Amino acid sequence: MLIFNATLNQLLMILSLVLAGFVLRKAKLVPDNSHVILSKLETLVFLPALNFATQIKQCNPTTFKENSSLILFGALFLLIPIILALTLPYAIVKRKKRDLTEDYRRNIYKYAIAVSNYGFVGNFVILGIWGEELFFKYTLFTFSFNIACYALGLYLLIPRKEGDGFFKCIKRALLSPPLIAMILGIVFGLCGVSKYLPSFLLTALDNASSCMGPIAMLITGLVIGTYDIKSLLLDKRSYLMAFLRLVAIPSTILTIIILLGAPEELFILALVGFASPIGLNTIVFPAAYGGDTRPGASMVMISQILSVITIPLLYLIFSSLVK
Repeated sequence: MLIFNATLNQLLMILSLVLAGFVLRKAKLVPDNSHVILSKLETLVFLPALNFATQIKQCNPTTFKENSSLILFGALFLLIPIILALTLPYAIVKRKKRDLTEDYRRNIYKYAIAVSNYGFVGNFVILGIWGEELFFKYTLFTFSFNIACYALGLYLLIPRKEGDGFFKCIKRALLSPPLIAMILGIVFGLCGVSKYLPSFLLTALDNASSCMGPIAMLITGLVIGTYDIKSLLLDKRSYLMAFLRLVAIPSTILTIIILLGAPEELFILALVGFASPIGLNTIVFPAAYGGDTRPGASMVMISQILSVITIPLLYLIFSSLVK
């Protein structure tokens, strides 16, 4: 019930901001391109600030030495959804001829399978139930998730043009502000540079980081408000994607953890990290770069609602089997 209540509270918080964005859009109280402008701010200001501030505080030689196994376990388990993401979308969106629209939709599904909403939902659940000590370990467990989130997000979710090759797209991802900020934060954190930074700069980073979540949820509501709700709910592919993200993938990983006889702590970290709903980046990045936001809007809305049921159920089913 603790996990159920924490997930429910997070869902209600998300839905309240999503609803605010939805009402603003439907009532035409904001310009039609508001979601595009806000998405640009997310990718150019708020996301880089969050990445840099998080890494510079949490990355240091001691944490890498004492908790390196959590970083390794998180990276190894993350390979499972990434491998599935490379194959399953081709069965979901079958390609009869070269169609950039269908190719892009397939990329959205790839990202949705590979990366969960381990940040907004996961952070809240861990902090609300197990506190700051486990939350610190959760940030290390999801260290590789951060890299996958922004590297895959910028590679898959930025619409490609004819002639955009693999290396050109990778270059765009590596030179993106969120990924550059993350790398700088890691380097600065390991070198202990944070204590030399002026307090006003750290405060500015913290304040900008705090904007990331609420703005992302408002963007979700603004984008959903541009569509007919009924059409989003009737997208059968979104339910399939929600099942993969909320049930199939976490169940597979939790089964492996139980068979390996891993401790309960690792079980909790994996449950929250992999059973969280589909990430908001399926909306944020396409909105920022003029891509198709309909698939992401449908998947996010459906998976957020269903996660309030699936996360507690997975915990109840698997927790009794953990040593």
